[in-house]
Formats: sequence, structure tokens, C-alpha cells
Amino acid sequence: MILADFGASVIRVDRTGVLQRDVLGNGKRSIALNLKGEKGAEIFRKLSDNSDVVIDPFRKVFKLLQV
Repeated sequence: MILADFGASVIRVDRTGVLQRDVLGNGKRSIALNLKGEKGAEIFRKLSDNSDVVIDPFRKVFKLLQV
């Protein structure tokens, strides 16, 4: 929320099949990806390649993605 408040373009990555809506999502765009699938992992890699910052709450999955 704070980064978006300062003008950053923030994309929140959620798991597929789970509807996530919270008050901290203000100003963020979001995308639901299956990070364990090849297509979802590929999309995530492309997003992270074009990002200045990636904040990682997916520690185990992040290692598998090799990002």
C-alpha cells in the first residue's frame, strides 16, 4: 500500500482459486497465477524481469521458480 501511495506501480500476485480482497490492496493491480504450473511460472518470471522490486512471500515456490 505504501509503495502505491508514493506512485509505484504495484502488482499483487495471488494464488488461483482464492479470492483475496483486503484493505491493504488499495492502489494495487492484482493477478492470480498458479505458480506451480509452467504457464503461471513463466508469466511471473516475465513480470519479475520487468520489475525494480519483488517482495517474496512465496519462499518455497520462489526457489522452484529460480527467480
